[in-house]
Amino acid sequence: MLFPLTAPIVTFQCLLERVFLPFNEFNPSPTTRFKGSTREPGTKSSRHPSPSLSSLPSPTLGPHQPKGKDAEHHRQGCGASQGCGASPSGAWCPPAPPAAPPRDEPRPLQAGNHEPPAPGTPGHGSRWSLRDQDRDRDRDRDRDRDRGRRIAAGGGAAGAGRRLCSPDRGQQGAPGGTESRAGAVRSRTEPPPAPGSAQRSGASSTGPSRVPGTEHRLRAMLRRRRRGMLALLLASLFVFGTVMALRTLRAAAGLPAGVPGVAEPPEPPGARGMPPGAAPSYDLHAFYYAWYGSPRFEGRYLHWDHALVPHWDPKVSASYPRGRHRPPDDIGSSFYPALGPYSSRDPAVVDEHMGQLRDAAIGVLVLSWYPPGLADDSGEPSDSLVPFILDAAQRYAIKVAFHIQPYKGRDDHTVHENIKYIMDKYGSHAAFYKYRTSTGRSLPLFYIYDSYLTPAESWANLLTPSGSHSLRNTAYDAVFIALLVEEGHKNDILSAGYDGMYTYFASNGFSFGSSHQNWKAIKTFCDSNNLMFIPSVGPGYIDTSIRPWNNHNTRNRVNGKYYETALQAALTVRPEIVSITSFNEWHEGTQIEKAVPKKTLTRLYLDYLPHQPDMYLELTRRWAEHFSKEKEQWLM
Repeated sequence: MLFPLTAPIVTFQCLLERVFLPFNEFNPSPTTRFKGSTREPGTKSSRHPSPSLSSLPSPTLGPHQPKGKDAEHHRQGCGASQGCGASPSGAWCPPAPPAAPPRDEPRPLQAGNHEPPAPGTPGHGSRWSLRDQDRDRDRDRDRDRDRGRRIAAGGGAAGAGRRLCSPDRGQQGAPGGTESRAGAVRSRTEPPPAPGSAQRSGASSTGPSRVPGTEHRLRAMLRRRRRGMLALLLASLFVFGTVMALRTLRAAAGLPAGVPGVAEPPEPPGARGMPPGAAPSYDLHAFYYAWYGSPRFEGRYLHWDHALVPHWDPKVSASYPRGRHRPPDDIGSSFYPALGPYSSRDPAVVDEHMGQLRDAAIGVLVLSWYPPGLADDSGEPSDSLVPFILDAAQRYAIKVAFHIQPYKGRDDHTVHENIKYIMDKYGSHAAFYKYRTSTGRSLPLFYIYDSYLTPAESWANLLTPSGSHSLRNTAYDAVFIALLVEEGHKNDILSAGYDGMYTYFASNGFSFGSSHQNWKAIKTFCDSNNLMFIPSVGPGYIDTSIRPWNNHNTRNRVNGKYYETALQAALTVRPEIVSITSFNEWHEGTQIEKAVPKKTLTRLYLDYLPHQPDMYLELTRRWAEHFSKEKEQWLM
């Protein structure tokens, strides 16, 4: 909220400094920084003159001085270090002295410029020469300090005013700070000195102490700055208010008409990095629930505030608490989602879910479905979400199958109408899942939850070729999968005309169908009767957040070991399809969706630690690859 207002103000403030302030007033040129000096930038100081050639000691020839004709021979240019043989006496001839450098070339610094005397010169190694050097340094330091005091006394007022807004503020202590600004003021109020006057006089002029009109210009500049900042602030507030008003009007006018009750997803959808080998496996199905709601989209929480279900025995029920959960800190789950208590209508949430399914290599999303206008006790009708979910799944190459839930009055006649409605409205969508049968037909696949609630004879009217309102060999024919709970349901499913059975429950041992040890016998029965067996595996089970009395059916995840054991048991019976319970059934703790640690004053949620939030997505992906390789071996 602050950044859109602060950034333009700071930018505008800098523009004011550059537009309304004279450049030379705050950035004096390098040649006017040091008043009274004609030294150009980049040249060395000439305060200590170089010694003249006459002050240098004359070279000596050593202890053996040539004499007579030998000396005359040496002066004529002989430089031999041994007897050159050309001297009259043939004696040793010392080397000639080095030639003196030209007078216009710089000479090495000597004792007069704070350097110790060169060896062989007067004063070398003398205690008095060191004292002379210290005295020179003290004198120079005192002269510089006095000069700074005179400058501060003469131009301090004007310099202080300019330091408030100068681009060089914050560097007053650096060379070119107060002194350079004072010099800049003098350079505008005095005529330039004659060339070389500073060297001749050895002193600098301080100039007047104030510049006429400086304070007036400074105050005018500050007034202009305040006015500009105020105008920019008002403009920013106007833009912000306009944007918020437009958003409010858009929300009041309703959501886009493409999908009732659903905001349009971002276009184009964000690309998601796919892990290696994450191609979707269409033999891996995951049960998905779109019944969650939040105040942002539904006006209240749905399902996250699930009520505590009482036990059917009043005596047992009296021993457990009653009431509802209160999101967002208290939700109807033993785990806490990484996305928080989200809404299934949130486009960002649905897109994230599709990405997680794709990361796990899950190819088919089995959508929990109620007919239009119907819902479970804790939710709202969600059939309007189906087109939106189909579109999102298509972007990730995921298919959507339907999991028809039990509702009041469901029977073979209503299911007949449900199948026709689904296929007429959604059957032509590219993401609508179709299963290729052994005869080569591509048919939709439907899971019928709690199918045992309807008698087998009624289902036979719908699912057998001779039924009174049969779907077989019609445009609405499909693959129908019934729920297997008890052992006796096997024969009922066979006589009802179903094409296969699934086990759904993720609690090993909870029912006959969900017990891993029975899967081999179930698979044998299905193979002998030309039925499809789809075992359901899950990462664990815990529903005590909504059924506090059901602790005996809890199955600990054991850091993924329970999930892998179930997957291994499923692959042992060589199924054509494996179903996962579930992607996001948070109430029963069977989700593989990302979860995070969470602790409140009244709740301590379970999590996937010490592993990452995507632990079960990664496990699913690895087992999907293993499943594909196993199927290749089975076919061979």
